[in-house]
Parts: sequence; C-alpha cells; structure tokens
Amino acid sequence: MSTVINVEAPVTPPAEDPLAKAIAEAIARIKSVYDLMPELQRSPAKGMIRERAAKSVSDAFLEAAVVAKESVVPQAPLDPDTVRNAITRGLRFEAVATAAEALARDVRFNAFHERWSVVEDSLQVYELTKAYARKPQGANCVPHVRAMRDALGRTGRRPAKAKPETKA
Repeated sequence: MSTVINVEAPVTPPAEDPLAKAIAEAIARIKSVYDLMPELQRSPAKGMIRERAAKSVSDAFLEAAVVAKESVVPQAPLDPDTVRNAITRGLRFEAVATAAEALARDVRFNAFHERWSVVEDSLQVYELTKAYARKPQGANCVPHVRAMRDALGRTGRRPAKAKPETKA
C-alpha cells in the first residue's frame, strides 16, 4: 500500500488563537501612529531621491546657517523657526524610528526563535524517518522521506567531489 502525501498541504490556524488577536491588535495600534501624527507622510514606494542628501547635512550646520542668516544676511530666504522646528522634529521622529526598528527586530527574533525550535525537531523527525525507511518494515516511510526531501530541496545524492587539477 502506498501513501500519497500532499507536499503543498495548507496550514490552517486554530479557530481560537489568542496570538492572532494580539497580532491584529498590535497592527492596529502601530497603524494608529499615523492618526496620532497626522503630519507624518508615508514614504514613496520608490524611495526618496532628492531628499537623501538631507540626512548628510548635520544639525550643527543648519544651526550655523540660521545664526549666519540672523546676524549677517537677514534678507536670506531661510526661516529660523522652520529650521529649528525641523531639527527638533527630526530628533523626535528619530526616537520613534529607533523604537519601531527595535520592535521589528524583536518580532523577527521571536518568530525566528520559535521557528528554529520546530525546525530542529522536524529535522530530527526527517533523520529518524530516513533511518527507519531503510529497514524492511519501514517501506511505508519512503513516500514521507521523499516528500520531506523534496520540500527541503534536496536530491538525495551527494555532491561530486572536485577532482584536483593535474598539471601536465
């Protein structure tokens, strides 16, 4: 008797998953930042082109330009309040960005950590199933081994050893 295994089996989450509710709530709260800061613009899909240089100009330079405008060139088209406001807001936005990046890093770490524990167990099951499939009574394990091997992208063959080049 041969068992056919569907490699593309869909993963169905449990009906009542408290983590799903928590994730939905977290996403809603993260999106609410845009409501809290309505002047926050979403970045364009292609990224910033002209504005990239703005990050390379230091706050000290901007403040020096304001002082020069106020003391030497009063007719220059630079509003000191706008510049100082941009500096202050930039520092505050940087704090939000740092916290968001830390959150993203922590979320990815936790997902990776949880996944790694089941990956280790799954690889152990694969090795045990391969060993059992080699025995006469383990013939029904062969389709499972093939399915796992295919899902891992392995061919079941060892790579050929590179032959050393000989100089003639």
